[in-house]
Amino acid sequence: PLWYGFPDLGDGPKVARHHGGDATSADTVDRTVTEADSAPLISFLSSAIPGLSGPVTEAQVCMYTNTPDEHFLLDRHPDCAAVLLASPCSGHGFKFAPTIGEVLADLAMDQSPSFDLSPFGLQRLVGP
Repeated sequence: PLWYGFPDLGDGPKVARHHGGDATSADTVDRTVTEADSAPLISFLSSAIPGLSGPVTEAQVCMYTNTPDEHFLLDRHPDCAAVLLASPCSGHGFKFAPTIGEVLADLAMDQSPSFDLSPFGLQRLVGP
């Protein structure tokens, strides 16, 4: 798994796993944190940052969206060019907000974005 964290800004540090959870929906997500959820975290911290390896003081199940290939979707609707499709996805999408905003503004004004959008196109998800 990929781990990430934030420093202690008064309530303790945050350490979390990026991806790796069960596929679910907003209607069916199980928000119960189990030992099976926290054990890999404690194991990771024991080896990587021993000073943070115990005890967990708070835990939450987070949920966010992803495309099947875990990349953003930034494209025009294939049947209506006036509709832009933008799915920055996931909890980390906010970090890219300035760039995604610039890309969407360029598309909305019929200008060519200064970024190659081919990796983020709809066709990769729906096929030719």
